[in-house]
Amino acid sequence: MPEAELRPSDHRFFQVVHLTTEYAWVAIHHTLCGVEEALREHNPVLARCSALAAQPVGCVWLLLDSLPQLSLISMRVMFPPNTTGLDSPGTGNLRRACPAVWDAFEGVMARQGTDLDGLVEAAAPGYTGPQLTMHEVVSRAA
Repeated sequence: MPEAELRPSDHRFFQVVHLTTEYAWVAIHHTLCGVEEALREHNPVLARCSALAAQPVGCVWLLLDSLPQLSLISMRVMFPPNTTGLDSPGTGNLRRACPAVWDAFEGVMARQGTDLDGLVEAAAPGYTGPQLTMHEVVSRAA
């Protein structure tokens, strides 16, 4: 959009932050598509996914902290009807990928002989049970 058509002046800021968020969601979705394979092969894809997730969270905070509400309201009148941000391609792809990721996670837990209660117990302060490295967990899961 040409600068002369931007109303209010915060519009370019909003566009850049919004696109940064969308591209991060694309990268997260792409990463999540390989999560089952990553769990089997001790691939750092899970750490990458966690690090990528910080991008859209940071962008949302940036908008909350520095985009005046009046600017956002002024921009909203130019947006297509019924757009909320929750209908973006990035969030849609993440909603579709999450059930597959959860299934892969449950599969690893089952192969490890544990469940969510066991994970909660192992995360509690003072836990003295077995301590496995990620490599050991992935090796046992394969």
